[in-house]
Amino acid sequence: MYRSPGKLPDSAAIELLSFLQSTLPSNNSPFLLAGDFNFPSIDWKTYTTNGPVNASEFLEFILNSSLTQHTTFPTRYRHGNTPSLLDLIFTDSPHNIASITSLPPLGKSDHVVILFSLKLFSTPLSHSSERFNYPKADFILINDMISSIDWTAEFDGLSAEVALSILDEFLSNILNALVPISQDSRSNKPKWLTRNVKTAINRKKRAWDHYKMNPSHHSNLLYLSARSIAATAVLNSKREFELKSY
Repeated sequence: MYRSPGKLPDSAAIELLSFLQSTLPSNNSPFLLAGDFNFPSIDWKTYTTNGPVNASEFLEFILNSSLTQHTTFPTRYRHGNTPSLLDLIFTDSPHNIASITSLPPLGKSDHVVILFSLKLFSTPLSHSSERFNYPKADFILINDMISSIDWTAEFDGLSAEVALSILDEFLSNILNALVPISQDSRSNKPKWLTRNVKTAINRKKRAWDHYKMNPSHHSNLLYLSARSIAATAVLNSKREFELKSY
């Protein structure tokens, strides 16, 4: 969610807390609340605040709901201003965030990207790297086997359900016997993500890390330059890929 900065009207503040209250699960299902809440006056190390009433009421809601706030680092950087913690991640347990870190902002935003792992206790789906290699299948033999059977006589007197079961088993046997299996080597990496683009993105990240450690005018200019170069590299690479695809 996003809460605009500044003091909310009393009615809006009440509606906000009422909405948040309604999102809390009534059972023990996992709960995650995240966004830019714009409460810089709240100290999330001590869960205290000396800020406006809105901040106090929000903090009281979090404490009464037994929620844990997991972001521990500044999330907004604007050159000349003190970095502040505005982007928050709440869960119903202090143990269900496995890791959390920050990445450079997207585009010209002055908010960092927050990358975190949420632990959910569920049965994982099995993903096989094997797949049927249909281009190398022996379709001549497959067609011969299918056409060699008198399907009218084979299904005579059978119900549709039984006939479909027989056909399904027959085709499955053909699939397993005559279509070879190969390892799936497909990558999830975008095809436009070339080595040059990755280098530009990595340079942006290093420039951002340097700026966070030493927020000087010079380091800010280096980061802005690296950010511009990375954005241009991504845009040009996507355009080139799209042109080649047509």
